[in-house]
Amino acid sequence: MTDDGSDLPWQFTCGDGPNGLLELGAADHVFVDVPYDPIVDENNAADRVRDPGEFGFAPMDPELRERTARAIGATCRRWSLTFCAYEEAHLWIDALVNVGMNYWQLGHFRRYDPKPQMTGRGPGQPNEAIVICHSRLLEQRWNGGGKKAEWTANVARGDDRMHPTQKPTLLMKQLIEDFTDEGELIADPFAGVATTGVAAVPIGRRFWGRELNPVHHKNGLGRLSMPLFDRKVEQATLFPMTAKGHVARTRMELDRAVLEAVTAANSHGTVSSEIQGAVDLDLDPRELERSLKRLIKAGALRREGKTSSTRYFVIHAALVAASAIDSAAEATGDQP
Repeated sequence: MTDDGSDLPWQFTCGDGPNGLLELGAADHVFVDVPYDPIVDENNAADRVRDPGEFGFAPMDPELRERTARAIGATCRRWSLTFCAYEEAHLWIDALVNVGMNYWQLGHFRRYDPKPQMTGRGPGQPNEAIVICHSRLLEQRWNGGGKKAEWTANVARGDDRMHPTQKPTLLMKQLIEDFTDEGELIADPFAGVATTGVAAVPIGRRFWGRELNPVHHKNGLGRLSMPLFDRKVEQATLFPMTAKGHVARTRMELDRAVLEAVTAANSHGTVSSEIQGAVDLDLDPRELERSLKRLIKAGALRREGKTSSTRYFVIHAALVAASAIDSAAEATGDQP
């Protein structure tokens, strides 16, 4: 149920996140992207970036960490994923274990083209920690098999960046697919502009979100309320597959993943090595090159340059993705 009372698989309200999560009562999963500790913030970028008027939220403090952990422990039935700085990971592990969650693993969000260390006093941090815990209520399982706890995506930039710490839609979609099942409810008490919901709802999950800042809440509500085909970046790869046969399906799945990786780069484009890292580290470069050629021929991508530094850009992704991938399967005779 939404703010306006319509019957939709998401709810996004404005207010205190931990309190809202307790009011919700139960969720299958809780994904949280919490504010950084002020010391971590200062060491990374505070004297250039930490502007309350720009960020719209205060840094993390022990009281808020404890309240958040208690709310997660009281409501989460399966996985909880907590984004934080590496320096704070042990604090979140202790807080979540103290409220009854089982700590499983420290995951890693590997950012392509991350923001530099703004103070200039030392090297910047290209990755972000994800504290992965599981409730003791249900049996632990996930959809990722034995793969490592590392996920890669380009950071949101340009017009697609509506929040100062916005997570990429591609990243959230990967996490949702790995940790959750269709029909389950994902709660995000620090939802920002509702990226978790934007990634979750189109792939059959339900979303509950809470955001304290009214400006961010309004922007997130707008993203969730837009028609499917108006969300050009978020929905570019959500069309059903129609190709017949194993070869065609394999080729289509690869093209869809490549298009998604390029879409995540937004207006800055991306190079083939970054695409390969986002799709599959073991992908044969020749298969990637064939996929890029199919998508260019189908009108889904354009390229700039002719060397290893060639950058690829999406062309009207939401409008062409379906027909581009389908027609690309027939446009060339090469085999995967």
